[in-house]
Amino acid sequence: MRLVLLALLGTALLAPGFAAQNDGDAIVAVFNSPTTDLLVVTPTGVVITLITRPSGSAPDGLAVAPGNDGGLFVEADATTRALSVLKFQSAASLITLATLPGTFTRVSTLWADQGGDILVLSSTGTDRGVYRMAAQGGPLTTIAHPLLGATFQVPFAMAEDLLTGDIVLLDAGNYFHRVDRTGKITSIRYTLPPSMSSTIGGNLDIDHVTGLMYITYNNYLLTLDPRTGATTTILQPKPTNRNYYGIDHDPLGGGFYLSANQLTAPAGRYLLRYDARTGILTTVAPLPAANVTQLSDLLTWKSRMLSGLTRPAWGQPYALRLEIPSEAGQGYAAAASLGTLQGIMVKGRRIPLDPDPLFFATLQLPGIFSKFQGVLSASGMAGLTVNTPPLPGLAGIRLFLAAVTYDAGGIRVITEPLGVTIE
Repeated sequence: MRLVLLALLGTALLAPGFAAQNDGDAIVAVFNSPTTDLLVVTPTGVVITLITRPSGSAPDGLAVAPGNDGGLFVEADATTRALSVLKFQSAASLITLATLPGTFTRVSTLWADQGGDILVLSSTGTDRGVYRMAAQGGPLTTIAHPLLGATFQVPFAMAEDLLTGDIVLLDAGNYFHRVDRTGKITSIRYTLPPSMSSTIGGNLDIDHVTGLMYITYNNYLLTLDPRTGATTTILQPKPTNRNYYGIDHDPLGGGFYLSANQLTAPAGRYLLRYDARTGILTTVAPLPAANVTQLSDLLTWKSRMLSGLTRPAWGQPYALRLEIPSEAGQGYAAAASLGTLQGIMVKGRRIPLDPDPLFFATLQLPGIFSKFQGVLSASGMAGLTVNTPPLPGLAGIRLFLAAVTYDAGGIRVITEPLGVTIE
């Protein structure tokens, strides 16, 4: 393993073309009364309808399912207004994981955590808070709630802080909230621009290079430094008046997908791409016209290429899944490190792991870091395991994992970093 990865780091990098096979497609939720449609938009701008369901409103939260195993969304029943968490692989593969309690009126987002559980954010009413659900569905357990000391007003977006592993919740009030792995809640003052809409909408995702969070908030795109609470406006209403909704990073195409409703000519609904390195916003595709303008969240298909499947606890094996369907049959190598922001640059490409002692130890300890080198299956998958030593002192240590695929020409795909805090 050590020789393979070190050889890759020293070789010239090529960027051979390969078929996308849906990797890097965007899935966008739109409301076309009386239905909700999930649209597939390819990086080249081809739009097709994946799923059409009767509904009274668009689902707010979409997420990549735990283990990169399809997608998740919340469906609002058009008649009963009941909310259900659904999992999909395709239009023909749709599973109800849970029907939420009747007191849940809006689930603004979902998230798959480092251990393969589903986090559910309820934004309004007496049940506003964060809940955990097993990947296969089932009952909810409460993580954060006003009855547990949270000062939530209208929490509307949720993601994991890459550097610390805390859950970050954006609130429509003057504070955002951090929830650590013990459930402790810390509120930090921040400033959002004046809302141009009566309905709070938006979401956030992580820049895996800088650790900053990118926020869609009504007419704005902003960054948030989760360490200080500082926000910076990137895109604002003028000169083009848009309402931004969903956001998700695209590790294959680079940058972030954004869904937006544009109010000025040419008016309509659009899928956009924002390049955080250059600051350039481009249009991927106009979305089909509809009788309402409501959009919702989006996800990038297979964007969580490296995922945790079990809780990462000391003395227990931590199972991971590497899945990149378009890289079926290619060689892969994975590694770990204690940091991710420095990274390793190889001929203009960045591996998101720092070259620290853990990185080099990973390459020399196959008994601990099992199957961190091999060949992806015919479906583009591989199972990896960290056999965490039985040392209580490891609890609370945060490490980062990433992988590359390669062929004779060099590195092909570099995954996003997965941050893991040992429990």
